[in-house]
Amino acid sequence: MKHGGDKVQVKMSFFSVDSNLIIRIEDSGTPLSYEAHQQLFDPLYKSQSARTNSGKSKGMGLAMCKKVVEAHSGQIESFNSLLGGLNMEIKLPLTKVPAFS
Repeated sequence: MKHGGDKVQVKMSFFSVDSNLIIRIEDSGTPLSYEAHQQLFDPLYKSQSARTNSGKSKGMGLAMCKKVVEAHSGQIESFNSLLGGLNMEIKLPLTKVPAFS
């Protein structure tokens, strides 16, 4: 919502596929170029719209998200959304092992 403007639509979906939890977050903002998707999770990367719209962003948020997701044996990917903007998809394995023992 920060980069999409006041009228951006955000949709969150949760579902399971093949023993994985899929978390999908998509918006109706501006889609990204192929090159931007390739660099989106790199530390210190900021898209052009993020450079002009946010004075405090350091470009570390998605890089940290990727590290956390991977530490839980998951994956995170970005695509252009059918809503018109960005689609972030997080895939985490579902296990029967308790988180705390």
